[in-house]
Amino acid sequence: MNLTALHVDFRAKLAVFALMFLLSALLTHDVSICIALVFMLMYLWMQGFYRAGVFYFFAGVLIAFLRTLTGSGGVTVFLPDVLLFALLRISLVMMAAYAMVRMPPSEVTAAFMKMGFPAALALPITFMLRFAPTVRGEFRTVFSALRMRGLLSFAHPMRAFEYILIPVITRSAAISDDLAASAELRGIANPGTHSCLRDIRFRTMDGVLILMSVGLTAICLYFDRWVIL
Repeated sequence: MNLTALHVDFRAKLAVFALMFLLSALLTHDVSICIALVFMLMYLWMQGFYRAGVFYFFAGVLIAFLRTLTGSGGVTVFLPDVLLFALLRISLVMMAAYAMVRMPPSEVTAAFMKMGFPAALALPITFMLRFAPTVRGEFRTVFSALRMRGLLSFAHPMRAFEYILIPVITRSAAISDDLAASAELRGIANPGTHSCLRDIRFRTMDGVLILMSVGLTAICLYFDRWVIL
């Protein structure tokens, strides 16, 4: 059965990201993080990001499981425990950031303008959100080209790293110029009122989502501080 993906306003996504970042910094127990991961799985799922939600969720659960192998401290079977501790919390933030990165840059720019953000802050964030998926596509292109030519080899990792990094940096520099020219052509430097073809509205569902996120934050903090001993 095909379900219609729910459209979430950028301002609501920004609030969810801030709350998940707060939880990742304050929560000390993995169980509390896993509760938040379940919420974020549903959050991504209702927006149509099924594969990303499942990937990050099971990656977080796997990391939490690896941490239980040693209890606390020390080295697990694969990675130092402190690194797993950080990766588990980063996975929560990545789930919140994924929904923001996948938004159209024009919608993000219009949302920033509605919030009254200064251009010095809004424009770099907008370009970053636009640039991230572009660089990911460039990495895929370079990997495909190197694989076809048989240049990717685990026997020579530094050489493979050089073959990957240099083309990506070169292409990224050219793409950044193209993005800047495209933004100027669309009048991003115009000091007047900007229009947007997209309907930027803060709907009731966005408010409900923020309230649910605040409730989850309170529950996780209470659970982490007073329930888990």
